[in-house]
Amino acid sequence: MFERHQLNKLYQYCYSLTIQEQDAFDLLQTSLEKILKQRHPIKQPLTYARRVIKHCFIDELRRTGRYTEQPIDNQTELDISTEPLEKIIIDHDQVIKILKQLKSDEREILYLWAVEGYTIEEIAYSTESSKGTLLSKIFRLRKKIIATQEDTSNSKANIKKEADLEREL
Repeated sequence: MFERHQLNKLYQYCYSLTIQEQDAFDLLQTSLEKILKQRHPIKQPLTYARRVIKHCFIDELRRTGRYTEQPIDNQTELDISTEPLEKIIIDHDQVIKILKQLKSDEREILYLWAVEGYTIEEIAYSTESSKGTLLSKIFRLRKKIIATQEDTSNSKANIKKEADLEREL
């Protein structure tokens, strides 16, 4: 049903949701078991697989009590432009720090947008959410990434200042 590169993409998607290697493998296995039990033909297997993965992920979070409903903030100002997010340059350490700070739905959007290259409309269809909600989440996501990047650059500047002071002494 799935080729190796498709399974790798599905694993990456699972990893973007869980941020744990073993949890991602477990999530993928559980989801694939459910997909293989289907008796009807599937028109878009990858899209269907991502939906099953997301639902299994949410089910597991609810079962373990780690899932909290996130209210949709319609009062937030929407920033329709995604260009600044594309122009941000992030190093490996910053990526790890950012991923740990993001919620699972934000990691999912970032994965679908940055790794898979989906448009907002495709992400909205894939995640079964509205375009406005996605734009709002991207706005908050952009703020978090910029704040983390500023924190990292400030801490690097402080380390450099301390090193310069030590050399002078």
